[in-house]
Amino acid sequence: MFTNYGFYLLLTCCILTGYGSLSSMVAAKLRHRRLYRSAKYSLTMAAFFCVCAAGMLWYSLFHRDYSLFYVFKNSSNDLTSWYTLSAFWSSLEGSHFLWMTMLFVVSTVAIWTHAKDNEHIMPYVSATLQAVLCWMAYLATTYSDPFAPMQPAQANGQGMNALLQ
Repeated sequence: MFTNYGFYLLLTCCILTGYGSLSSMVAAKLRHRRLYRSAKYSLTMAAFFCVCAAGMLWYSLFHRDYSLFYVFKNSSNDLTSWYTLSAFWSSLEGSHFLWMTMLFVVSTVAIWTHAKDNEHIMPYVSATLQAVLCWMAYLATTYSDPFAPMQPAQANGQGMNALLQ
């Protein structure tokens, strides 16, 4: 159900953070405040889109949407709610997505709550954080895509790894 939506949200996060990183570097060199503000807004929008995508994956896990390969691989009909909650980070795609989401939230808070004393270095901090987030979003859309489709959708998933339970 959320296969395309989640993928496009993560792709938009990659594009927004790429723009934010480049515009932060240019704003730092030219000391351009409006361009830096634009970079901060792009990070904020990307963080919002990443949190929305995480919500979609959790919704898919709890509603047993086995049209997503990640849900099929890490969940099943007999999992309890706690195990279903932890299925979000139980494999490579999910743990990468969890760390990326947490870094988006922490980066957004750090960029918006900086002290006036550090105003001259914040564009460099923003450029660095957004470059790392752009790389993580790129990996999440190419190599570790949690929204990869499962065709045809199955009636039950494989379940969580027994060692994690």
